[in-house]
Amino acid sequence: MLGTASASGGDQIANKLDSAIEPVASFLEKIIFFSFSVAGQSLPVVLVVLGGTAIFLTIYFKFLNVRALGLAFRTVKGKYTDKDAPGQITHFQALTAAYISAIYPDRDRIDGITVLMDLPENVIPYSYVALGYPAKVPGAREAFSNERVHYNSWVRKKSTF
Repeated sequence: MLGTASASGGDQIANKLDSAIEPVASFLEKIIFFSFSVAGQSLPVVLVVLGGTAIFLTIYFKFLNVRALGLAFRTVKGKYTDKDAPGQITHFQALTAAYISAIYPDRDRIDGITVLMDLPENVIPYSYVALGYPAKVPGAREAFSNERVHYNSWVRKKSTF
């Protein structure tokens, strides 16, 4: 036999790991999620740090997250993509692939994937990655184009080749 473990042996290892990691995890949890009361509500320090950082960076970068929103939409729509650019997916397809893979904490997505994959109740999906292969394999493309080559300036000059 190459290597097998009995269920009881696996449980013993899991229990040893739990007992070794639990004190460290509890200590870190007390530090990271320490909270104080504001207007009768518990407010974790980590939330204040994250919110403060977001506000600081927004001001420091002169509201770039708001000013560049149009640029983000134009980029996703493919305005700046060269028609001859190598690659098989658009910016929008890449964005939606990243978005759709995030399941947790949306309850509807969790329930949908649980039903789709026939998962047991004690398994909660956090992310989903679809793997597959194309129905039609595209042929190889020549990526090099002499038109994209610039010699010492951005102005196109005649090639000596």
